[in-house]
Amino acid sequence: MPVIDRNAGIHHGLGAIKEELQKLNAKVDKLIASEKSEGLRTEYANGFTLNTQNNVIWWSKVNDAARYHLVLSINSDEVCAIDCDRETRYYVFDKLPKDVYCSVKVIAENREGKEIVSTSIKL
Repeated sequence: MPVIDRNAGIHHGLGAIKEELQKLNAKVDKLIASEKSEGLRTEYANGFTLNTQNNVIWWSKVNDAARYHLVLSINSDEVCAIDCDRETRYYVFDKLPKDVYCSVKVIAENREGKEIVSTSIKL
């Protein structure tokens, strides 16, 4: 009698998710390389590029990063922290208050949680 892996469907589903994430990251790479457009802001730090436009941020890949740690600040007060895995290179901030100073710091961390590179940008 053949042996069937109980997780076969799960592995197949994760492969589809990984493929979709790779497509999104390719689009992020194109955005990083594209011409400047209205409302686009960019910050650079040691080969790391952080962009924002319309409350969306996206960043370049850091080779040894195990994760990206995002810190949202409103009026210079840290209000939330978000962890993204090493494959994720964008984030959408939804429903931010208007007419208030908002910024985000993106920190690329290695497996030990030590900072590789970071930079901040105004949303």
